[in-house]
Amino acid sequence: MIPSNSPVKFREWHEYGFAQFDGRFVLTGEFALNMTDNCEGAGEDCLALDIKPDLAIASRLPHWKDDAGEIWIGITGEKQLVQTIASPRQRAALVAGKIPHVTGRVSIVVDDFSAGGDCDSHWYTARFVKLAQPPKLALTDASGAVGCWA
Repeated sequence: MIPSNSPVKFREWHEYGFAQFDGRFVLTGEFALNMTDNCEGAGEDCLALDIKPDLAIASRLPHWKDDAGEIWIGITGEKQLVQTIASPRQRAALVAGKIPHVTGRVSIVVDDFSAGGDCDSHWYTARFVKLAQPPKLALTDASGAVGCWA
């Protein structure tokens, strides 16, 4: 299902049966950084980052009709982001198996959203583009103000 107010548009079905979407959007939510179970590499190359989007964005993303639970989005191209959200000490502890995961909140810009699955599970991915910029505050000219404070 693709909500009408989705930030992404359907591009195509990939040859391996998952849907690919075009569009860039801000993904805000809880993240979990942990070691993957099926990694062929070693060290930090085996770290995986997943984000549980806030409801405001999750409700606008494409999803499978029978997905009743929360969704987690696997983030690709995340190496720079991982170095920003987890300290060298935290990453070393993850790799050594001393801690199961690092969690927190993040707001990032992503693109290349995909949705796939099989008969009993679904998955979602998006590619990290950059950290979301905080809003810029600007000074205003109050010389024309009226009222008690003018």
